[in-house]
Amino acid sequence: YTDSETIFLPNVIAEMETAEDNFRLAKALVAMLWAQTRYGSFRIDISQAMATYAEPKHALRVFSALETLRLEAIIARELPGLHRDMQRLKTQLKQDTLSDTWHAHAEALARPDATVEDSLRLLAAAIEDSAPPAFCFQGELRPDAVAQCMHSRIEHEKMLLRVKLAQLAEEHTHQEQEATS
Repeated sequence: YTDSETIFLPNVIAEMETAEDNFRLAKALVAMLWAQTRYGSFRIDISQAMATYAEPKHALRVFSALETLRLEAIIARELPGLHRDMQRLKTQLKQDTLSDTWHAHAEALARPDATVEDSLRLLAAAIEDSAPPAFCFQGELRPDAVAQCMHSRIEHEKMLLRVKLAQLAEEHTHQEQEATS
């Protein structure tokens, strides 16, 4: 998972038969977690959005699957070599087929202008569909970890802003004193 600042990986990735494929899986997992931050998965308050559903944990799993489909489409456009590796991993683990409904969701989220809001809009329909797909490189969404990290980052940036403003005020005062001398 990622908290939007740090990527957390398992100590060992041994899902595949060969070390080379396990390395590909680790690389795909890192790319997907990076993409969550880079392409806006955390631009919404995920916890708040999931709280509107009767089963927030299930809603989060479905939302995570939708976001994975959206981000996978972006990776296909931006990093085609990595995307080929991801497809190969899915095929090896027999995760390469989607139900008709999930295929339709994947097509909708493959549009170049698709955003996290599109995943959120599709969630209402997808939550009623068959079980969401889970892919080997999907990772977890941990909205509480993201919220805590963002809160800490905002507090840190506020403190830095206060320090910088104090320095500017001191410089301004010093310049005014020099001008009047």
